[in-house]
Amino acid sequence: MCLRCRLCRRDYRSRRRFLTTRGTFQKLFEQHELRDWIESTLGESTVAAAPGIFYVFKDPTAREAYSVSRFARSDVRPRISRTTRVYEQYKEEFQALSEFVRVYGRLPHPHESADASILQTELGSIRRAFLVLQRIEKAEKWAETREKRTQDTLVYLALSRFPKRCKYSELPESTQLDIRAFFGTYNRAREQADSLLFSAGKSSAIEEACCSSTVGKLTGEAIYLHESAVSELPPLLRVYEGCARVLVGRVEGANVVKLHRGRPAVSYLSYPGFETVAHPALYGSLIVDLQKLRVKYRDYASSENRPILHRKDQFISAAHPLYKKFSRLTRQEESRKLFDEPGLIGHEQYWQDLLESRGLKIAGHRLMRHRNGAEAMKPEDKAEIAVVESLRGF
Repeated sequence: MCLRCRLCRRDYRSRRRFLTTRGTFQKLFEQHELRDWIESTLGESTVAAAPGIFYVFKDPTAREAYSVSRFARSDVRPRISRTTRVYEQYKEEFQALSEFVRVYGRLPHPHESADASILQTELGSIRRAFLVLQRIEKAEKWAETREKRTQDTLVYLALSRFPKRCKYSELPESTQLDIRAFFGTYNRAREQADSLLFSAGKSSAIEEACCSSTVGKLTGEAIYLHESAVSELPPLLRVYEGCARVLVGRVEGANVVKLHRGRPAVSYLSYPGFETVAHPALYGSLIVDLQKLRVKYRDYASSENRPILHRKDQFISAAHPLYKKFSRLTRQEESRKLFDEPGLIGHEQYWQDLLESRGLKIAGHRLMRHRNGAEAMKPEDKAEIAVVESLRGF
């Protein structure tokens, strides 16, 4: 190309015209220039669609409808993730999986749950299905259940050493699956169980566990609790109590357990009417001496001044259905300063004398005055008093 041609091209470029290699000229339009040219040529209004692109409508109404649509709010819908779609598709199966994990603290084996088997077939594995479930539901409840089930298994394995621990193959299949899920191997589970069992023979460990327990009434010599709260004890205390139960079995009629702090002993106490009587009296006590492996029973049924219980709300867990009723009575008695002499009120006679001297009486699980107590009683309190009187007569 000659110099003149190059100069010509540069000259035409300054005017937005270009000389092509074929010797023709090409015009480059600005956006507004192109619009003006189209409208002047066609005699119609245009709508810019994109850089260098304009729409021309035959129908003015269609043109304006298009223009309106460009400035209307778009319908923004929440994006549904794949996890949510899968969960909704197999919602019943996922709910069944959630319930199983909530109860057992581990994933089910396919033959333990038909719903889990379906999820395994559809998603490839139960673990993958559980990952989907974890994105939908909170995992705190499963972690708590897993911890409790792990403790239950440890307590069982610790106590199964008496008289001799069985082989892994002799365990129920559900227990085998628990061990694999919580500990990995049977040997690892046995090691932890043995460590827990040997700690039950250390007084310092028992003392620490008693002081840290969230259930039970702690005194200077022992910790007392209702039989319903034994499973809420720390694992070490459960093994401590379990050692006595291995020796004597279940004590009929005993509903309160006393774990001694100063010596290795467990007492099983019988308090008839624990749930219905405000301050039930002791009828019998079975003491299991874990050091000498001896059992001693003492009968209180015919005693004139039997030991009684106070602050029953401390003997049970906060989840017990009667906890609020028991704690309400405790607060009433504390407000009347009836517990100022704890060394004396622990027996029937002094307790009754104290109430009479203050002009008070117990109606059901309410503290009332003698004079207007009967008028202030609710129907359910009268019914509860009737039960109490029948028990006393028995």
